[in-house]
Amino acid sequence: MPSYDAENLPEREEDIDYSDIEAAYQVDNQEGFDTIVIVDNAPVVDDDKVGKLNDRIGKVFSKVGPIKEGGVWIPMEENNGKKVSKGYIFIDYETPEAAALAVKTLHHTMFGSKNQLQVNRFSDVERYKSVPETFEAPEEEDFEEKEHLRSWLTDPQSRDQFVMYRGDDVSIYWNRKSEQPDHEHSRTNWTETYVQWSPLGAYLATFHRQGIALWGGPSWNKIIRFVHPGVKLIDFSPNERYLITWSNEPLSLHRIPEGSPNPFTEDDEGNQAIVWDTLTGALLRSFPNLPVSGDEAPRAIVWPMFRWSATDKYFARITPGQQISVYEAPDMGLVDKKSLKIDGVMDFEWAPRAKDADPKKDFEEKLVYWTPEMGNQPARVTLISFPTREVIRTKNLFNVNDCKLHWQSSGQFLAVKVDRHTKTKKSTFTNLEIFNTAERTVPVETLEIKDVVLAFAWEPNGERFAVITTNDPAFTAPPPGGAPGQQPTYKTNITFYHLDKSKTLAVFKPFKTLERRTTNHLFWSPKGRHIVLATLRSSTVWDLDFVDLDFDGTEKKEGKTEDPGASVQLVATQEHYGVTDVEWDPTGRYVITGASMWRPNAGDHGYCIWDFKGQLLYKQNVDKFKQLLWRPRPSTLLTKEQQKKIRKNLRDYSKTFEEEDLAATQSVSKEIMAHRKRLLDEWYNWRKRVEAELAEERAPSLGNPIMASNYKDQYANPFSDPAVNTSDPLLTSIEPDVDIGIAPSNPSTSYASPRPTQYISGNIGSSTQANSTGTLGADGYTMDTLDEPVTETIMRDVRSIAQKLRQVLHPKGRRDVLKDWDLWGPLILCLALAILLSIEAPEKQAVIVFTGVFVIVWVGAAVVTLNAKLLGGAVSFFQSVCVLGYCLFPLVIAALVGLFVRMIWVRLPLAVAAFGWSTFASVGFFSDIQLGNRRALAVYPMFLFYFIIAWMVLISKNA
Repeated sequence: MPSYDAENLPEREEDIDYSDIEAAYQVDNQEGFDTIVIVDNAPVVDDDKVGKLNDRIGKVFSKVGPIKEGGVWIPMEENNGKKVSKGYIFIDYETPEAAALAVKTLHHTMFGSKNQLQVNRFSDVERYKSVPETFEAPEEEDFEEKEHLRSWLTDPQSRDQFVMYRGDDVSIYWNRKSEQPDHEHSRTNWTETYVQWSPLGAYLATFHRQGIALWGGPSWNKIIRFVHPGVKLIDFSPNERYLITWSNEPLSLHRIPEGSPNPFTEDDEGNQAIVWDTLTGALLRSFPNLPVSGDEAPRAIVWPMFRWSATDKYFARITPGQQISVYEAPDMGLVDKKSLKIDGVMDFEWAPRAKDADPKKDFEEKLVYWTPEMGNQPARVTLISFPTREVIRTKNLFNVNDCKLHWQSSGQFLAVKVDRHTKTKKSTFTNLEIFNTAERTVPVETLEIKDVVLAFAWEPNGERFAVITTNDPAFTAPPPGGAPGQQPTYKTNITFYHLDKSKTLAVFKPFKTLERRTTNHLFWSPKGRHIVLATLRSSTVWDLDFVDLDFDGTEKKEGKTEDPGASVQLVATQEHYGVTDVEWDPTGRYVITGASMWRPNAGDHGYCIWDFKGQLLYKQNVDKFKQLLWRPRPSTLLTKEQQKKIRKNLRDYSKTFEEEDLAATQSVSKEIMAHRKRLLDEWYNWRKRVEAELAEERAPSLGNPIMASNYKDQYANPFSDPAVNTSDPLLTSIEPDVDIGIAPSNPSTSYASPRPTQYISGNIGSSTQANSTGTLGADGYTMDTLDEPVTETIMRDVRSIAQKLRQVLHPKGRRDVLKDWDLWGPLILCLALAILLSIEAPEKQAVIVFTGVFVIVWVGAAVVTLNAKLLGGAVSFFQSVCVLGYCLFPLVIAALVGLFVRMIWVRLPLAVAAFGWSTFASVGFFSDIQLGNRRALAVYPMFLFYFIIAWMVLISKNA
C-alpha cells in the first residue's frame, strides 16, 4: 500500500495512485445481473419474522438451482416506528440458467394462501423503466385481405382433394370418381421428406432442413413457417391451434445462421421438442427428450411424444414407470405445478369428444392409464377426470403381458385389449375389458378371446367393433429380423361384435366371423357401416375385402331379435399388387390404395381409387410414387335437425345430383365428339388430297382424264354432309387415338393409302378385336347387337359359317374371310367328323374314336400355334383352331361318302384328294403370319395333322 507523504503530493490528479482502493472494491464485470431475480408480492413481515421468511423463500427458490451464500436479501423500511419488509425480495443464483428457470417455473406460484409471487429478472427492470408514460398509438397498417383457408369446401361439385408426392413433385388433385383427377396445383421440391395434412384440412405441412412450412388457400401460398433445424416429426392439436415439432438433433443456437429468423433463447438450448402457436407463429415452449440414467439404454421415440386432449386445452407426456406430466395451453405451464406420480405407469390416452357434440356445453376431460403387476400389486386400469384428478373407475387385472387402450370415437366406450398368460406362462390369450363411460357407475364387461388378437378397431360413431385373430401355428411374434415394413402372412379370422340390447343388460356379442383369410389391417369407413379388410406389406398376398355390415339397407331398431349377421355381406374381393397403404376419403364413398416406393416389396408403384362397393374406378401407375393423402374435412356446421331434414328429402336431392352427373357426362361426350370429328376431318382432307395427287399422276398413263374427279369423290368426308347427324352414338365407339380403317363398299377396288387399312375385327396378325356386342355396319362402324332379335343373330352366324365353307372349297377367293375367326363352324365340323368316324368304327372303339377326333383337333391346333409362335409368327390359339377346323370340311365330305361307298379304289383317291384340298386351303389361310423363309417349317405340322385325319377316314370298319 503506498504511504502518505504530505510534502510530496502529486502535482496533478491523474498522478494519484488509486490501485489500493480499486483492489479493495473490485467488481467482477463477468457476473452482471443475469443471476439476480426480483420476487414481488412477497409477504410483508416485521423485523422479528424476517429470518423465518428468509428461510422459507430460500427453501422454495433453491429447488430450481443453487443460491449464492447470502443470496437472499429482503429490503426493510420504517413503518410506525417498526421495521417491516417492503414486499419484494432479491435472490442471487449461482448461474444465469438457474435464474431463468426460476422465472419460468416459479412465476405466479402461490406462497401461502394469500400471496401469488411475481418473479422477474433483475435485468428486466431497465426495460420496464423505458416504457413511455404517455401512450403512443402505433401506425395503422393497411388491411390486406387473406385467402380463406377452407375455400376448397365451397367446390360446386362437393369434390374432395388429395395430395400426391412422386419423385420431387408434390401435386394437389380433385377427385373425379372414374375420370382422370383434375390437377389443382404442383410444385417441384415442395418438400424434402414427406407432406402432412392438418387434422381439419386447413394446412398442408412441408418439411425442410430449416423447419416446417404451412400452405393453404386457393393459391397455395405460404401461410406461416416455423424454424426448427433438422425437424423430423410434427403433430397438430385436434383443432389445429398448436403444432409440436421434433428433431433428433438437440437445438444449438450457434448453428443457426446469422440473419435468419431465430425465435429461440438460451432457455431452448439443447431441447428437441417445440410447441408453436399456428396462428401467430410464436414459440410457446420447448422440451428436452426424456432423461436417461447412466446404465439405461436410450429410449426409442414414441410418436406422438405429447398427446392432446380433445379440446386443445391440455397436452401430456409420459415418463414410463414414473409419472404423467400434464401441461395447460396456452400458458404451457405444468397443471397445478406438479405431475401425476404413478409408479410403473406404462401408457395413457385422453378421451375423445364426439364430433357432433355441442361445443357450448362443458366437456369433462378424462384420462385413462394402466400400470403392470408389481410385487403383490395386480395390474390396473384407472380412469380419472381432469383437472380434478378424481378417480372415476379402476379395474384390477392379473397375469398381464401387455395392454392397449382403444377409445371409441365418441368417447362413450373404452376397450382395453389385455394380452394375458396362463399361470405356467406357456400359452397366451386375450381379454377385452370394455368400459361404458356413459353410465354413472361405469360398468366393465369382460370378453375372453381364446386366440391371439392381432388388431382391434371401433366402428366410427357406432357400437360395433372388429378384431383380427389367429390360431396359425406359424404365428409367434413380430419377426426380429427381415426387411423393415415387411409383414409375414398368417391365416386369420375377422370377427365383428355389436352391442346386443335385446335384454335388460346390454352386452357385446359376436355376430359374424369371416374365417381363413390373410387380413392384417382393418380400415373402417369414416361414416361407419363399410370396412376394408386388407393384407398390407406382404410379399405374397395383396387381398382387399370390401364388407358391408348393413347390406340389406335397413337400420336395425332397438329390441329386434333378428340375426344381425345376416346383413353382413362380403360385397367384393379385389387385389392390388404390392399394396402398402389404404385410406378412406372423408365422405366414406371412396378408398385409395397405394403401392409406395418407400415400402419394401411394393409392386407397380401407383394408386387405385375404389368405391365403397369395391369396384375399381380409376387406376394409375406412377413412377417413383411415394405418398398419397386425402385432405381431411372439418365437422359439419349443420344442426342435427338440418341433417335429419336432408336425409328425409334425400331422394329429391338425388335427382339434382343425377342431373348434374348426366350434364357432366354429356359435356365430356361433346368434347370427345368434337375431338373425334376434328381428327376425322383431318384424315379425310389429307386422304382426299393424296388421292387427287395420285389420280393426276396416273391419268396420263391410263388415258382417262376423268379418273381424277372419280378419286376425289371416292373418299368424301361423311361429316361434311349436313344430313349426317354428328351426335350419332355410333361415333362414340371410335377412339381418337386408333387408326380408323373404313371398309370400301366395293371390296375388289383398292386405293392408295399411307398404310394398310385395319378393319375392326379379329384378324390374324391384328391386335384389334371385334366388339363382343356389335357387328360391322355398311359404313364400317361397329353397330350394337344387344337389342336385335335372336333369329337375326342366328341367321347372321349361319351366313358367316356358309361364307367360310365356300371359301374352303374355293381357296383362291378372299383369304381374309377366315381371319375373322369364330368357333361355331369348327365345332360343328369336328362333331360331324367324330360322329361319322365313330359310326364306322368297331362298337368297342366308337367312344375312343369319337374322343380321339376332338383330342387330335385341339392338340393339333395347340401344336401348330406353338410352332408358328416359335418361328416368329403372329397367330393366336383360337385363330389356329378356326382355320384348322374349317379346313376339315373336305375330309368330312370324304367321310360322309365313305359311309355309303365301301370300295377301296373309290375311297382311296377320295381321301387323298380331301387331304390335299384341306392342306392347300389351310396353308393359304396361314400365309399372313409373317414367317418368311420359315414357312415350310410351319406347314409340316399341318401336313401331319390332316394326314392322320385322312388315314382315319380311309381305314374305317367298312373299308
